[in-house]
Amino acid sequence: MSEAAISIPILEEIIANKSDKLPSYVPIDYLVVSQNALHKSHLAKLNVKQIIFDGSNSKKYIASMSAFAVMNRISTYSVFKEGAFIIQ
Repeated sequence: MSEAAISIPILEEIIANKSDKLPSYVPIDYLVVSQNALHKSHLAKLNVKQIIFDGSNSKKYIASMSAFAVMNRISTYSVFKEGAFIIQ
């Protein structure tokens, strides 16, 4: 199992429990964000290599979060702008 696969249940548990204690020690290779769901304060606490914004995020949200991510050396990808995300 990859590191990214291990982190998904942890994030789901945090969301289900509405906890604000995000596990910064868990490395996340790819974080898919839908419906403007991730806040900058949460992103600052995560160890994310790349954020993938799906087509349900607003343009303004993607621009704001992408700028924040770049300042924090996190790669971003917008399905809305760039099309399907394919891992090769």
